[in-house]
Amino acid sequence: RRPCLRTGLAYPGSRGRCHRLLSRTTWCGKNFEAIKVGSFLMELKDVARNYDQASRWYDLFTKFLFDGILRLGKYRELVLDRLGNIEGSRVLEVGCGTGLNFSHILPRIKSDGELVGLDYSCGMLEKASTKIQTNEWENVVLVKDDAAKLENVDGEFDAIVAYWCYGIVHDLESALEKALESLASGGRIAILDFHRTYPEKAMLRWLYPIYRRLLIAAKIDSPQDLDNDRLQRKWSGAKEFLRSRLRNYREEEYLWGTGLLISGENP
Repeated sequence: RRPCLRTGLAYPGSRGRCHRLLSRTTWCGKNFEAIKVGSFLMELKDVARNYDQASRWYDLFTKFLFDGILRLGKYRELVLDRLGNIEGSRVLEVGCGTGLNFSHILPRIKSDGELVGLDYSCGMLEKASTKIQTNEWENVVLVKDDAAKLENVDGEFDAIVAYWCYGIVHDLESALEKALESLASGGRIAILDFHRTYPEKAMLRWLYPIYRRLLIAAKIDSPQDLDNDRLQRKWSGAKEFLRSRLRNYREEEYLWGTGLLISGENP
């Protein structure tokens, strides 16, 4: 079965269904916005281009650094635990990348659920679509969209999850506001990310110059993304925002305080 297109695109379309087409944006369109980071001006297309290039080795690199060296693989399941029982649910993964987490999410929602994977990078979504077709997953839809706007997603979601995505979103609080607008009343959100680039203590602080170079070389992060003070300020406001908006707000740290797992329920 050939994939069905939607804004960015949709594959292969929830038990054969294609959501309505949105014509304003194309799969690899040229409508971009500028992101201003301090005195640094970056176009969204440049961010997308970096991830397009990184998509070629993203899975291998992530498994080596995140799952291998940093031993973060177990958190792919822990963040889903914070969503509770999501069997039969409609779930949005913001920043789905190459679809590395699909194999963790799909067993939780079962065949009656629907997973919508959202990303802005064509290269990442193409890799994700390959996984979908190879595994013959029929209840996964991919959408090309900006996480700060969520203009191309339809309807409400029972749960929203994001793995190591929101930290690089240029307007984090606006992105979180949009996410909560898309989350059904009583729906749960779980966010796994980093709110520091390195810990004050522990060996990871001394390893930081090495993995910083690796992340930049692999185009996973930019120097601005790895600005520790900027990242802490960004998440300080975001945590305050989510704390004021979510019921049963929960905040957990991992990896010697560099990592952050936030979860809660939309009232």
